[in-house]
This record gives sequence, C-alpha cells and structure tokens, in this order.
Amino acid sequence: MFAIDWFRESAMEGLLVPTLMLIFISALFVTFACDWLITRLGLYDLVWHASLFRVSLFVLIFSGLALLIY
Repeated sequence: MFAIDWFRESAMEGLLVPTLMLIFISALFVTFACDWLITRLGLYDLVWHASLFRVSLFVLIFSGLALLIY
C-alpha cells in the first residue's frame, strides 16, 4: 500500500505534483529527441503523415512510461 501511494504524487519544492505530469513532461523531451533524430536521418520521407506519426510516437512513449509505474 505504501508503494502505490508513493507513485501517485511527488513532492517538488513543497508542492505535490502528480507523477503522471512528470512523466508527461519527460515523454515530451523524449519525443522531441526522437523527432530530431528521425528528422536528421530523413525517415520522415518514408512516413505517410508526419504529424500523425509524431502524435502517435508521443502517445506510445507516454503510455509506455506510465505503464512502468502503474
């Protein structure tokens, strides 16, 4: 029971921040890094719809990170 409550909120500078918000921000940075790498490699030429691919990549990364703690 203690472990489940520990993952729900994190204390930062006296503020309780939901852990999912921290994961959301982390997923944004990981998505930006992947986007930069994919752009550098020129792989967006192989993708049908680049914007849809970016959103899907973010959802996959965010979901994967969220499933790691829940």
